[in-house]
Amino acid sequence: MNVVLFTSGSAGDILPFVRVGAALAERDHTVTLVSHARYERLAADAGLRYEPFDSDRKYGDYLHHASLLNTPGGISRFLLEHSLPRVPAALERLNATLDADSLLLTCPTFDTAARIAAEIHGLDPLWLFIAPVQISEWSQRRAVRSA
Repeated sequence: MNVVLFTSGSAGDILPFVRVGAALAERDHTVTLVSHARYERLAADAGLRYEPFDSDRKYGDYLHHASLLNTPGGISRFLLEHSLPRVPAALERLNATLDADSLLLTCPTFDTAARIAAEIHGLDPLWLFIAPVQISEWSQRRAVRSA
């Protein structure tokens, strides 16, 4: 099976995906990590293919401004300046690795490119929740959408 892992964030966001990918690769699946620059060695050591969607410099800027995520007004600014500009490159990488029979695993935050790619390829993505806060945020978003 072709498995594509899409995630963004810091190492704490990336490592769980790499571990899941390594377990899938051990079961003879083809696994590709689509993520930030700087994780090529980590992916290779886990037996994963790797497709970066940004550069080391852009990833450094992303991490440098991540503290914006801790403020209500900063979240919008971070999305506009650091997350959304990466969508075209991430989508390009995803489209190069996905096909109609792929399994797409993504994170519940900053997943715009994964959602678009899933739509393009007719896939039902699976979200991997790696922190309890993600589950509560997801539940709140679903409640708001259904209201």
